[in-house]
Amino acid sequence: MKHHFGDFLDRSLGHWSICPNRDRWAFHVDDVKDVPSDQSTLTITKNDRNWERIFDLPKLEELTLHEPSKEQVRSIEQLTGLQRLRITHARPKSLDFLSRLSILRELVLEYVSGVEQLEPLGSLPGLESLHLENLRRVEDFSGVAPSKSLKYLSIDGTLDWRQPVRNLDFLGSLGNLELLRLAGVRVLAATPALSGLARLGKLKKLKIAMNALPIEDFAFIEAICPTVDGASRPAYIVNEAKRRELSSRDYRASMPESEFLGFSNAGITESGERYIVEPMSAFLLGKGTRTLSGKPENIIKKCKEYEARYRQMVEEYRVTA
Repeated sequence: MKHHFGDFLDRSLGHWSICPNRDRWAFHVDDVKDVPSDQSTLTITKNDRNWERIFDLPKLEELTLHEPSKEQVRSIEQLTGLQRLRITHARPKSLDFLSRLSILRELVLEYVSGVEQLEPLGSLPGLESLHLENLRRVEDFSGVAPSKSLKYLSIDGTLDWRQPVRNLDFLGSLGNLELLRLAGVRVLAATPALSGLARLGKLKKLKIAMNALPIEDFAFIEAICPTVDGASRPAYIVNEAKRRELSSRDYRASMPESEFLGFSNAGITESGERYIVEPMSAFLLGKGTRTLSGKPENIIKKCKEYEARYRQMVEEYRVTA
């Protein structure tokens, strides 16, 4: 899957100063010899000429390696002045090349699919913000547990592949963690998978996808983290019925009018624009297939019943927590 270049970093609490994903090419040149000597931010690829000049840029603080060569990845250990690093589409067998980057504060690993162990990350003394996306060979993320400085941790899969996470107990060791984000993940641990959050006195915000955990886990989180932003979640989200105009790329836009109007939810405006009426639906909090469709009154009824069940779970966990 080609990289989306979306910026999934939550910047609301000031944990990230690395450039947004979409802006990486603003700091790229085909020949690095043309880069000014005072350059502080740079993007390089395996095809760039004279890329070795990065080692002669004394003010270089931020680097993006986009589809880098093996040599470029191995050489990063020489850039001991780096504070922000993004690596995209690379297959190193180990992250040991990061071990000398003692003042690295922000690290983004996207589609870094060769590594299996994350232990080098836990020993980086200055690392405060870490985004891990689509690490195909990793299931055990406990390698980050020794970190004494980590404030932001994000674990993400992709639109077509959910990142397996064997266990989340290690979170309880991240005493300075302020923001946790889990999206596109497949958590393999039993409920309650996030019991370690109770030991995180500095936690400020949670961003967890609605389908990342069973409903029981969401109830547990709300019960033990009453003051954390994002811990309290609605039990459902209703998508009201709406009219959506067809794009010219939709095959129904060019079919005969009589055939198009044969769809029960199809219509044409007075000006001739075709549209589809999307019926009401709802999405329930929790892991599994939880999309509701049908008559609006039945959807609302099921949502209210689900909400009552969820609120009861929260109260039960509050009593036992």
